[in-house]
Amino acid sequence: MGSTSVPSIGHLWEGRTIDGKYALLEWLGGGPSHGVFVTLRQGLHRAAIKVILADGEEADIYLALWETSRVLSHRHLMPIFDTGRYTIDGTSMVYIVTESADRVLSQFIEDRPLKPHEATNIVYPIVEALSYLHAKGFVHGHVKPANILVAGDELKLSTDAFRLAAGFPNRLGDPSPYDAPEVGVGILTPAADVWSLAVTLVEALTQQRPVWDSTTNTAPEIPPSLPLPFAEFLPDCLRINPTARCILSEIKAQLVPPAAAQPMPSPEELASRAARPSLILRRAANPLTMFRSPSTRQPSTPSPSANGDLTTAPTTPLPPHILCSPTSKKPTTRARKRHCSLAFS
Repeated sequence: MGSTSVPSIGHLWEGRTIDGKYALLEWLGGGPSHGVFVTLRQGLHRAAIKVILADGEEADIYLALWETSRVLSHRHLMPIFDTGRYTIDGTSMVYIVTESADRVLSQFIEDRPLKPHEATNIVYPIVEALSYLHAKGFVHGHVKPANILVAGDELKLSTDAFRLAAGFPNRLGDPSPYDAPEVGVGILTPAADVWSLAVTLVEALTQQRPVWDSTTNTAPEIPPSLPLPFAEFLPDCLRINPTARCILSEIKAQLVPPAAAQPMPSPEELASRAARPSLILRRAANPLTMFRSPSTRQPSTPSPSANGDLTTAPTTPLPPHILCSPTSKKPTTRARKRHCSLAFS
């Protein structure tokens, strides 16, 4: 790994500059061998930089995978701006610069569980992002509340740690309570993302992950209090056999899609609505105002997380477009009993 003279990544790294262009302004979280910091791109634009101690073949794999991931373009995926390698006092490292997250789902659900329509409004774009990844030969492999982020006006999925991409070896890493059972034996397919998404949804709706004994061949226990339509399709997402699980299109079919953003009214329309409260106009023009603090509060600063995820105060409310209930309800009957296998984490 190189010299051990460099301190573990953390607050002591604040003030350093990576590769001569990325100042580590504020440590947001991480561990001894990796960390996430606030930085600036081109000296102006706020971004996040993740630094990982790595050299040799390990560093090469990180960089090659990140470069492959840079070509991905989807509104619900965090964009990758830059990657590279750097050495400090003889210690080698790699870094990745991405869009900065404003809020993180994991911190919100520490305060209270999501309501059914809130969960729908959050999971719908994540399903779209996963569908895009799977079609491109990627498996995310780390779907969990800490990796469901808000940046600007969009819900987004992290992109700095895909477990599988076409042409690269599986990067299984440390086991996670969100991992599907087959991941433990080195099998990584899109069905693993379906499992992880289901665990995430159960946790978001109940503040607890499903009870599951990984030493047995039985499916996790779904809380009886789980609301519809989630109580109907989530058990099918948590089948032990990955080929028997729901596919993403079946999950999407069970959900009422969030209302589409309305276009900005023309100056004439705005003038004709002058008598209406301006707040209503702003929400109609931009319903994707994310996890914004009430006007009576000062915006919170993201706080550190033990695993390096970007977090914020758990009392931050959900954005208006997530809090808003759908105007119509979709039938919650099971789409079909036959379970299709997935093409190929």
